[in-house]
Amino acid sequence: MRNHLVLQMPARVHFDGKDASKIEMLFDERKTPIPLKEWLDQGLFNVNITIRQLIKSVTDKEGVHSDREYDQTLKFTKSVKLVNQDIHIKFIVAVGEYILKWLKRASEQLHP
Repeated sequence: MRNHLVLQMPARVHFDGKDASKIEMLFDERKTPIPLKEWLDQGLFNVNITIRQLIKSVTDKEGVHSDREYDQTLKFTKSVKLVNQDIHIKFIVAVGEYILKWLKRASEQLHP
């Protein structure tokens, strides 16, 4: 990604026509998986925000026992909305869905 990039959405956004949207195709599932550390440390919205930072920010700042002082990651992602919902929520769901799909595939390979 370029150093002066403000926002990049490496995914397709599906709008259902009923005031809802969903992030799709966030990851290229045709490619060989990369090591977990590299996957977590890849840029998500720009060069300053990684998947790891997004997950940590959401768990630290928006969980049940959270600190309501938002960090730079959430300040940025809360400034971008998709159909009146903060963009980080859409991306956390997309990351979770991808992980669940990957775990299901891995489990099926271990236990056919």
